[in-house]
Amino acid sequence: MQEIREIERVTRVPRVAPYLRGVVNLRGAIVPVVDLGLMFGFPAALELEGASAIVLNVDRRLVGLVVSGVSDVVALADDEILPPPELGARVIGAAIAGIGTRRDASAGEEAASLLILDVEHLMRRIRAERA
Repeated sequence: MQEIREIERVTRVPRVAPYLRGVVNLRGAIVPVVDLGLMFGFPAALELEGASAIVLNVDRRLVGLVVSGVSDVVALADDEILPPPELGARVIGAAIAGIGTRRDASAGEEAASLLILDVEHLMRRIRAERA
């Protein structure tokens, strides 16, 4: 991950995949903005106003993943990461690298599960559909 930024202005691009919401200028670099919800088949796009983008730098290529908000960045130990579930050949199945679990020490209960995404897989898919 390179950074988390609030999305200010997205320039729409014609004839691209529906999940590619457009591009932003990030200090002179043009960064595609991807709505993972649309990529994975959710029916409604995220509202861009007030949204944030997790900017990834993979193989010297930048991409912004739209999220409704970021509450925390966590580091997980190996024993807190479970293997991904079997989801068949669905797009989301290949993109999930694991499921993160973390026990909330103060409350003595488990926190919500966290999807751990395979960023390289996502970038290959984005590149393939942009070609």
